[in-house]
Amino acid sequence: MTTPDINSPAPTPERTPACCATSTEVPDWEAAHRSLRSQMTAILIIFLFFGLGVNLFIYKELVVVHRQAAENYRLQQEFNTKSAPEMERFIAALRDFGRMHPDFGAVLAKYFRTNAPAGSTSAPPAAPASPAAPEAR
Repeated sequence: MTTPDINSPAPTPERTPACCATSTEVPDWEAAHRSLRSQMTAILIIFLFFGLGVNLFIYKELVVVHRQAAENYRLQQEFNTKSAPEMERFIAALRDFGRMHPDFGAVLAKYFRTNAPAGSTSAPPAAPASPAAPEAR
């Protein structure tokens, strides 16, 4: 009878991973390939849903922007047809009042600088005093 050598490695039985245990033997590289393929498929599905979510969000924002633009256009048209002529009439009435009351010219000059009436009594602002020039010797 022979004695086993202590320095020789012990024989190990071939084992298949628990995830790949099938009735037929499958090499390790094929199991790794299947695992990698299933992971990539899962990642692609996640990216697909993420992309669809982002596109849906952008579409909803675009719809909101179009509604706001239409509302702003409507408000601008309403302002141009209703409010602007009323303001022009009010400013014309203020100018007429300024012509009849010269002391009101300063107020008109303050708020309507380019539209001040011709008879305005407002004086131009005083220039700051300049320092005296040094004497030459």
